[in-house]
Amino acid sequence: MSVPTLKRMEGAPGAVPGMTNNVAAVVRALEAAGIAFLADGEVAAGAGVSLRAKV
Repeated sequence: MSVPTLKRMEGAPGAVPGMTNNVAAVVRALEAAGIAFLADGEVAAGAGVSLRAKV
């Protein structure tokens, strides 16, 4: 995936734009790095991200 594609995804307000395969690839890479995506209601402030605890 190109750097301009990532920059467009990062800079967009609201939902992440882009082809679903690119968005899925970014999600997989972040999850593999230990990021957990939190749904709305899992934290007081709404949806977000957290670092997973090391096991």
